[in-house]
Amino acid sequence: MKSPYYGIPLVAALVAGQAAGATPSLRIIGGQDASIDQYPFMAGLVMRGDEKKEVFCGAAVLDSNWVVTAAHCVQGDLAEDFEVFTGVDDLGSSNGQRIAVSRIIVHSNYDESSTENDIALLQLASSTDAVAIRAATPADAGFFATGQAVSVAGWGNTSTTSEVFPMLLREVDLQVTDFGSCSDAYDGLADSQICASVPGGGKDSCQGDSGGPLIARTPEGPILVGIVSFGQKCGAATHPGVYTMVSAFGDFLSSRGDVETPGGGDDGESGTGGAGEGMFENWIPDEFNHVEAGGVLAHEYSTFMPVLTGEQGEAWVGFYNGNQHGVTISNLHVRSSQGVMVVDDQCSTGELDAEGSCEVKLTWTPEAPGDLQAALVADVHDGASSHAIELPLQGVAVQSIETGDYLKGEYYSSEPEAWVLDNAGSPDGEMMLSHDLEDGETISLFVDTNPSGAIEADADATLPIEDDDLACDGFVFGDVECDDSEYTDIAVTLGFQYHAPDTRVKLYADGVLVAEMPARAGWHSEQVELIDYSLLRLEFEAVGSNNGQRKVYFGGLMMSETPPVSSGSMDPEDSDSVPLKGQLGR
Repeated sequence: MKSPYYGIPLVAALVAGQAAGATPSLRIIGGQDASIDQYPFMAGLVMRGDEKKEVFCGAAVLDSNWVVTAAHCVQGDLAEDFEVFTGVDDLGSSNGQRIAVSRIIVHSNYDESSTENDIALLQLASSTDAVAIRAATPADAGFFATGQAVSVAGWGNTSTTSEVFPMLLREVDLQVTDFGSCSDAYDGLADSQICASVPGGGKDSCQGDSGGPLIARTPEGPILVGIVSFGQKCGAATHPGVYTMVSAFGDFLSSRGDVETPGGGDDGESGTGGAGEGMFENWIPDEFNHVEAGGVLAHEYSTFMPVLTGEQGEAWVGFYNGNQHGVTISNLHVRSSQGVMVVDDQCSTGELDAEGSCEVKLTWTPEAPGDLQAALVADVHDGASSHAIELPLQGVAVQSIETGDYLKGEYYSSEPEAWVLDNAGSPDGEMMLSHDLEDGETISLFVDTNPSGAIEADADATLPIEDDDLACDGFVFGDVECDDSEYTDIAVTLGFQYHAPDTRVKLYADGVLVAEMPARAGWHSEQVELIDYSLLRLEFEAVGSNNGQRKVYFGGLMMSETPPVSSGSMDPEDSDSVPLKGQLGR
């Protein structure tokens, strides 16, 4: 994923994006230490299970159950991926609270390329004791007019030439910059953005501060004026920092009062939530993309992941009415400019009974490789009220990668030209696929281990189900009735080699996340035991700064129907394994 300037996306590990003519950085330069007493509303985001010092974005507490941050910090991830800490200024201390996130609401008009509407709400799984900050309104405009004093705080980079991330909270005092000159510097900004800097530069927010609060201090107390969004370099005299102007999003911020259960967003906002939440607890495994509104669940149980360019792919979305009364679904359509079409709508034909289900079939014939940008939207009516459902659709268009006779299986990518056959540095001298991964980039490599001329992936047929994992109760996923007895685990061990410095690797088998591997600066042999599968997806995500790029390698596939010999290697002579290329266990 690539984004303009700095601060976007800022997920997992302080990664910068790239734009033509921009030297990316992510957003406190020229400031000083601050205490939680000065910023009692300060919050930080970490990936679930990470230490506090791995904070990658800031946030601000709006009330005991909600924090606000930048959309680019959380876009595309599940609520269960994140935790929020509050009430702490020293990341090395045990003070404060650490709270799981139950729901994410990203502004429905967030534009990843222009950074407009870069704002998101996070609902906390339990209440925080932290003091909340009041969000600015248009009536407060005098406090953030041009030249007015503002301050920003965070745990972001304190250096303009390297990476120095403090353990103590930092703050810097700035001034609101003339909007016209700032907009000109960036070739155009939206009216919902605001800029801050100091004459001559040298003071700014920086890498790791994204999502944090820009505040103005009033006689009645501090108010939240902006949210750290993006900029060019840190502390540059020519380019002030750009912030999402909070006063322009009053309706969006007040919509959290209408939310009672985690899941999808109402009022045209998009939401992501994990399974085991709200009224649909234990209904939908995390592998299924889903949202909820008005007691109706929409879940994408078959996705466009992936589709060969020039060929037609299919996806299915199921709707389930969890209410004890009927509802009607109307205005169902796809919001997309990439040609995704509804070809079979069984949900808008009449009333959907209480605890009833229906499904929608979609098709997509991509013209060029790349990610799908589309959402299925619909209105749900129960006679007394209406609710909007917006389900982002998952999909990627891919092309085949030429591997000749070096690698077994079929390889595909949305950036096929970026992958090359290379044996430089290979531990056994054999060919590997390599790719230059830029800071801030995430790329997937698909491997069809059972080529048949087309890519097929059926999560229903391979999803491992335990008795307590899914409350079936006759629920239907497409044309497959939920029945625990139909799912069988077939033991398969996959072995491969990879070399991925500053890069996190995730392995999916037929759409199901089965393993996460840490960054490896040298060659590493990995083994994963999983169920029977046909399509693998390896996701490479840059998790640190590496002077703009790093080279990742992948190869050495091997399968075995017997348990691995050891945790670090697999010997073909000691198992009934079928090597796809070379041998592992170096």
